[in-house]
Amino acid sequence: MYSIHNRNDLELAKKLQETKSLIKAERLKEKLGRQDFHYDMEEVFEPVTENQKQIKKVSETQIQALNDSTESTTKAIRESSKILNKNLQKSIQQGIENYDEITKKNNEILTNLVNSNQVDSSIVKTISNLLNDKNKSQFSLEPVEGSSNFFTINSTYDPQLVQIRGSTMTFQNGESYDLNNPDLKYFITNTQFEKPFDNLDLIYSFLHDMKYNIKKGDMKSDRYNFIKDLLQPQIGRGLKFIFLPSDPNELVDQLQLLYLEKVGGND
Repeated sequence: MYSIHNRNDLELAKKLQETKSLIKAERLKEKLGRQDFHYDMEEVFEPVTENQKQIKKVSETQIQALNDSTESTTKAIRESSKILNKNLQKSIQQGIENYDEITKKNNEILTNLVNSNQVDSSIVKTISNLLNDKNKSQFSLEPVEGSSNFFTINSTYDPQLVQIRGSTMTFQNGESYDLNNPDLKYFITNTQFEKPFDNLDLIYSFLHDMKYNIKKGDMKSDRYNFIKDLLQPQIGRGLKFIFLPSDPNELVDQLQLLYLEKVGGND
C-alpha cells in the first residue's frame, strides 16, 4: 500500500497506477498477439487443407466414374456378345426350311464352336446346311456326343469320323479338305447343279474318303447322276478313272501319247 501525505505523493500514485495499467495492457496485448498468430497459422494452412479435401473429392469422383465406366463397358460387351450371337443365329437360320428344335440345337452347337474360335465363321452356312439336312443324305453331318468339333459324315450307311477345325474337315486317314473351296462347298450343299466344276479330282477324292455308296444315293437329284458318271469307270471294271483335261492342246498331247503307246504295242 502506498501512503499519500501531500499533493506530490498523489501525483506519484497516479503515475504508478498508469504504469501498472500500461504493463497490464502490454501483457494482454502479448497474449492476444499469440492468439492472432494461431489464427494466422490456420489461415496459412487452410488452403492446403482445403486443397487436400478437394483432391480427395476429385479422386472419389474419378474412382466412381471409373467404376461406372467399367460397369458400362462390361455391360456393352455383354450386349455386343448377345447381338453377335443373335446375328450369328440369324445367319445360320437363313435359307434353312422347317426350322425346328433339332435345327435349333445343332445351330447352338455351331454357334458355340464359332464363339470358341474352333470353327471359322466363313463356313457357318455350309456346316449348318450339312447339320440340318432334312433328307439325311450321305453328306449330312451328325455331332459326336461329348465332343466339341467331331462329327460323322455318311452316318446312315457307313459313318466316317471327321474333325472340323477352322475351315478344314479332316478324315481319320489324315486327308483334309478346305470347306471354303468353291467346288467342294457347292457340291456337298446342293442336290441340283446349275454350273460345272473345275476340280473333279478334289470331288472324287472326297467321295472316296467319305465312303460314298452309289447304291444309296438320291436317284432323282443332279448330284446323284453327276456322281454316277464320275464313278462309272470304277464300277465293276477295276479300271482307273481317267480325268480328261479341259485344255484342247492337252487333249491333243494325250491322244498322241495314247497313239504312240498303241503303235509301240503297249495296250
